[in-house]
Amino acid sequence: MTTIDNQGGPVPFGRSRNCRDVGGHVTAEGLRVRRGLLYRSDLPVLDEEDRAELDALALATVIDLREAEERDLRPSSAEGKVRRVMPIPLGLGPLVAADPAKAASLRELYRAMVLELGVPIAEVVSELCRPGALPALVHCAAGKDRTGVVIGLVLSALGVADSDVAADYAATADNLTPAFFAYLNADGHNARVDLTSLTGSDVGEMLRVLALVREVAGDACSYLTDHGVAPEDLDRLRALLLGSD
Repeated sequence: MTTIDNQGGPVPFGRSRNCRDVGGHVTAEGLRVRRGLLYRSDLPVLDEEDRAELDALALATVIDLREAEERDLRPSSAEGKVRRVMPIPLGLGPLVAADPAKAASLRELYRAMVLELGVPIAEVVSELCRPGALPALVHCAAGKDRTGVVIGLVLSALGVADSDVAADYAATADNLTPAFFAYLNADGHNARVDLTSLTGSDVGEMLRVLALVREVAGDACSYLTDHGVAPEDLDRLRALLLGSD
């Protein structure tokens, strides 16, 4: 049974196409993920006239999952506008460079992320757990693959049903157009991560991620703590993000 009232619509945020509030999902315990505390996005593109939209999100932390080369090419415009901007790269580029077969499909790409990038994924979640870190925004280039897996694991660790986690992931398809990916890949970024053949976001991809996480760790909470998130920090994040209303 689906227990989701989050429609996945984009939150107005400068020229970003895929900024969404992660709140609104209901857990198996009947708790609801609070709105206004955790956002997911493609690269924030903000001008001075976007100050009202930035202020509306009241962000304390922005976590940038892109690699150094990507950040140099397209710096985050959140720098200098948000108190804490944290680069924590999920190194898909090096994974694909070492073994191009990992970019043969989203299934292979996400499998490599789960099996080989657990430590930086846990580092991202640990940063979200820090006192004062919320409201926070997690982003990569498109807000789909790296961001999708991180947010999917967070939602699963909160107790959100697989079907709702997958629906949250799949909502990206409504926000990102072929023209967006053409722009994203115009500088050669497609040679590393967001190949045009990998631009989909079908629910099945996230369901396979969650199944793999259970296969290797038992559940998302164990996966995160196995890779470095302190259990008490994860408990704190749950207390902050979940409510009864």
